[in-house]
Amino acid sequence: MTKRIAALDLGTNLFHILIADISSQAEINPILKKDFMVQIGEGGMSAKQILPAAYQRGLTTMRDIHQLVTTYKVDTVLGCATSAIRDAENGKAFIKEVFQQTGIHIDIIQGRKEAELIHQGVIGGADLSEDKELLLIDIGGGSVELILSKGGNIIWLDSLQLGAARLAEKFPVPDPIQGSYFPPLTSYIHSVLSQLPEYLLTQDSLSWIGVNGAFETLSHMIADKQVKGQAFPHRFQFDLETYQKAAGELYVATREERAQFPGMVPVRIDNIILACAVIEVLAEILPPNMIQVSQYALLEGLIFEQFND
Repeated sequence: MTKRIAALDLGTNLFHILIADISSQAEINPILKKDFMVQIGEGGMSAKQILPAAYQRGLTTMRDIHQLVTTYKVDTVLGCATSAIRDAENGKAFIKEVFQQTGIHIDIIQGRKEAELIHQGVIGGADLSEDKELLLIDIGGGSVELILSKGGNIIWLDSLQLGAARLAEKFPVPDPIQGSYFPPLTSYIHSVLSQLPEYLLTQDSLSWIGVNGAFETLSHMIADKQVKGQAFPHRFQFDLETYQKAAGELYVATREERAQFPGMVPVRIDNIILACAVIEVLAEILPPNMIQVSQYALLEGLIFEQFND
């Protein structure tokens, strides 16, 4: 017997919805997967506020999502809100108004819970070696989730205030990008990452699994060059040198040129530069032997958690 579930992730830049039929063995058969560009955190992250225009965009989008849930005759809605909404002083008021207007209940989750759900989604959709340690990385708009995993179990995790939209408020991306832009940005990222535990820093040649966002766009850029004519894979992988070539193309491109890159969405035209800066610093500290990209993440984690309870 199948059950139709809608999983919702109200992120800092994008609201995501996955509608899927789920078997009793928790197999996911996607019916619809859609992103809405809301930018709920726009201009208000430093002040810890959802600004009026963003607030209204969020409500309008949630009414559109409610229409989808109704049209597709969903049995259960699972929803969570992450960094921008959980940090905003009016975040709870926004979630309350969403419920009043749509009847959709959204949980505001903390960073550690977000990381756990991401891990559950990635591991649930992967066939991984039992003895291999993996670093899962999700660079969102408001926060960065880092999870060290082995054999499907979490060894360590953290949620850091290094999301691309959050960094953009401190370090607006110029057009074109000058070399002088990067030193203060990477210095700041280093300062935040200095809190990483010694155990993590002593790991030798980890494999990374990148989740969503910038990693997805980078995958499309690299796939466009290397696997033309093939369907875009569920999981994709590349080495650090290949990543660095793709990032180098982004750094020298103008904003208009970046908009034409494969897989680019408007909200990432500038934010991908900030995300790549985070990747660069992480690669200095924890160099990867391989970077994989998972298209399973928090949405799938919400579903897997429902079936594992």
